[in-house]
Amino acid sequence: LGKPGLYAEMLRRFTQGQGTVLAELRQALAAEDAESGAALAERLAHTLRSVAANIGAQGVAERAQALEQALRARQEGRVLEGLLSALGDALQPVLEGLRAWNAEAVVRPRQPDTAVDAADAVEHLHGLLLQDDPAAPEFLQHNATMLKAALGNAFKTVEMHTLNFDFEQALEAMASGSGHST
Repeated sequence: LGKPGLYAEMLRRFTQGQGTVLAELRQALAAEDAESGAALAERLAHTLRSVAANIGAQGVAERAQALEQALRARQEGRVLEGLLSALGDALQPVLEGLRAWNAEAVVRPRQPDTAVDAADAVEHLHGLLLQDDPAAPEFLQHNATMLKAALGNAFKTVEMHTLNFDFEQALEAMASGSGHST
């Protein structure tokens, strides 16, 4: 949707949030209280289905939906094991690919996160926002004191939008608050 920085952050969150979901599903299904375990497993499958669909991992979303439906229908044993296995077969390559991509992104050199003065900090943040760079929120947080002094009353609005990855709105707030042209 024209927001690569936001999508990159969604991919990172997917990897972090869903990296252990198979183990969590198995643990929930092995719980002593079968009813609460099945309910937890159903919620985990539902969440995985939703977030996988959000990032475009359709095969994972479809298998998670099949597991969710089987849990809702109170299926047991081999049926659930087969669905968990199919889900793992679809999920593992996605997670491995995203972990490799993330490791490459971390190693890739970035512009320095330190600025010489307030004007440089504003200029650097502006550049990060223009590029939809997911480093913008971290840069803002590390240079908040300088940016607050430079942006004045607009800082809180710029901060809110930047931390929410709404970089277009942050750029508009910067332009209105600092006289910086976008």
